[in-house]
Amino acid sequence: MHYFVYDRPAGTVSTENPARFTWMPKSREEAPYRIEVRRNGEMAYCFENIDRNFYTPDCLMEPGEYTYCVYARNGLLGPEKSFSIASDAAHTPLAAREHRYDRIGSHPRIWLNQNDLPRAKAAIQNELKNEWQAFVQSGVDNWLAAPLIAEPRRYPNDVRVIPLWRKMYTDCQEALYTVKHLAVAYRLTGDPACLAKARAQLLALADWDLNGPTRRSYNDEAAFRVTTALAWGYDWLYEELTETERVAVRHALLERGRELYHLVHDGISIHTKLLDSHGVRSLSMTLVPAALALFGEAPEAEEWLNYTIEYFFTLFTPWGGDDGGWAEGPTYWQSGVSFFTEAISLVWKATGLDVFARPFFQNTGNFILNTYCQDTRFMAFGDMSDLGDYPGMKAGFTMRILGAAARNQNAPQYAWYCEQAKERGKGTEGMFYNYGWWNFNFDELFFRLLYPEAPAPEAPSDELTVTQFPHIGWVTIHKDMTDENRHLAFYFKSSPYGAVSHSHGDQNAFVLHAFGEPLAIQSGYYIGYWSSMHLNWRRQTKSKNAITVGGVGQFANLRKNTKDEEMNGSARTQYENLIRSRGCIEACEQTNGLVYLRGDATEAFRQSLPSVQSNKRHVLFVDETFFVIVDELELAESDVIDFRLHALSPFTIGQNEAKMQGEKAGMRVLFDQDMHITQSDVFDGADPAETEGLPAQYHLCATTSRRTKHHRLVSVLYPYAAGEEKSLTLNGDTLCMNSRSWKLIKENEKYTIL
Repeated sequence: MHYFVYDRPAGTVSTENPARFTWMPKSREEAPYRIEVRRNGEMAYCFENIDRNFYTPDCLMEPGEYTYCVYARNGLLGPEKSFSIASDAAHTPLAAREHRYDRIGSHPRIWLNQNDLPRAKAAIQNELKNEWQAFVQSGVDNWLAAPLIAEPRRYPNDVRVIPLWRKMYTDCQEALYTVKHLAVAYRLTGDPACLAKARAQLLALADWDLNGPTRRSYNDEAAFRVTTALAWGYDWLYEELTETERVAVRHALLERGRELYHLVHDGISIHTKLLDSHGVRSLSMTLVPAALALFGEAPEAEEWLNYTIEYFFTLFTPWGGDDGGWAEGPTYWQSGVSFFTEAISLVWKATGLDVFARPFFQNTGNFILNTYCQDTRFMAFGDMSDLGDYPGMKAGFTMRILGAAARNQNAPQYAWYCEQAKERGKGTEGMFYNYGWWNFNFDELFFRLLYPEAPAPEAPSDELTVTQFPHIGWVTIHKDMTDENRHLAFYFKSSPYGAVSHSHGDQNAFVLHAFGEPLAIQSGYYIGYWSSMHLNWRRQTKSKNAITVGGVGQFANLRKNTKDEEMNGSARTQYENLIRSRGCIEACEQTNGLVYLRGDATEAFRQSLPSVQSNKRHVLFVDETFFVIVDELELAESDVIDFRLHALSPFTIGQNEAKMQGEKAGMRVLFDQDMHITQSDVFDGADPAETEGLPAQYHLCATTSRRTKHHRLVSVLYPYAAGEEKSLTLNGDTLCMNSRSWKLIKENEKYTIL
């Protein structure tokens, strides 16, 4: 949640051994650095000749309490700070640079090496024969028959157009498929046709204009793919290229890799300005294969590899913490962590360095297991390119790698998740968010040849589970997770990341999926980042299952920063405004069959509506059946509040209640006071042309009848399977369902049910 890197491990208990050291540099010329670590006043460790503002030592440190100081070229950078190392901290040292790459051999070295090729050739004729044939059909034969991918054209008048942007980088993805797949097919089968086509596409890419429409500053997604294609082609076809051809490919790869490295290191400077989604992803998606391909042939390649690996071991990830959460949501986890997981698999294979041992990677699969369930739609929070579809298949393949490589105790459940993803995703391979990024038949080979001893699938428990991700402010509730027609999933969010990047103005919001159907949904469609749907609807609180005040929601407004602002750090103002739109999970408890959550979204409203002095939402899940929601607001000026709820089917509105009936399930919401209830199927503020032809959605707005400074609104949300609805009434603080009744009681800021 920090824009700039901060002093670490100052004042903390390190869960990793050795501790990670980071600090904010005052200038680019102050390196090299020295870190002095003392215990009981005596020097315990001294780390010298550090060339950047982040460092992971190569040795384990004794658990206990320490102090440390960081020195620059011109002296002490700041006061002495304390920290400690937990006795059970994970052992995650990083080998020193001197012998870090001793294991790297000749080409190929991306994915497999010379020693692996005989084993791989035998496997595709035997135990992996079916997987190989599926890969050939989907990722080899079609590119053999297709013409070479031509260099994309520029945008009209060089003005970015979203459909052309996507087509441009999809073309580049196809060029990557052509080079990568056919180069691998040639090395494993010796097919001369694969060699000829892969070489021709590789040389064509090397001849594309380095300052043209596929450069990073014009279309970074296109640049990532072209550079990655050059890396795989150079590495896997090295022995079949003439020296003249090697020079041409190496030159293009160096120039493109250099542009990218200088951007992330000197421009965006992701080691000082942390929250840049594409910059962080570019390390794993592109710089790792580029550096491995060029290692030993260009001094810069080792510099790229050092920077990337040290970033992986020290700073990754700015979007979460040890609990494995990812603040940008599961689809951006899917792109960010999927490429990262593949990259550190490549690093592990080539060097033996095990980034998977870090706590984040031990736990991050739990985030997807609980927030990206394969039988749910319109769930989670933030930007989602597959919003409305079932979760992407790539998450499943990534989960399987995490289970095998990180050796997590939930690895069997991760393998189960992968099987669910592959089965559910059949027929979606050609969707933009799949085809433009991955070939799953290659992913199958990638995994099976790297991790032959994979854990067997095992379904998770169907018992009620409550999982909190405190670093990002998300909580999930699940029941009957493995039974699609009985599964109940409820997610609640109040995040310290506010509305930064791909997050929205949705603190204290929830989503609900139950009995095989989306009920309280993440509304809208993902048209594109700067579309009117994105800016005026999906980022705004009015599109969430949340509270607005007199129609006003939390601050979530975007503005485009100039290139200079992004480079020099003055875009920090935009970041600070969005990060202040944050929330906090104050309570998450499960006792005697009752789940209790409390979120505070007060700060999220401060910029858009300063009169909000307190905004808290209490959620109780009662008898594993229904939710009681209490919204408490304190205002400096009298106003009404609006309870907002979104669904795929229209609501039937009654007296202080509403009901939505879907095909498999339904949902009732009841209020404890007089409410003015309306609904609409209009995405307010979005250009109707952006959603033309897409299914309608329905937006309920229940507004209090009284304008007051003090609001306490009790609502009941009751999901039910079709044909199983029970009677439910709400009278003041008393709820009745059939012959049972409950009393809502508040004690010391906390609500309970008796």
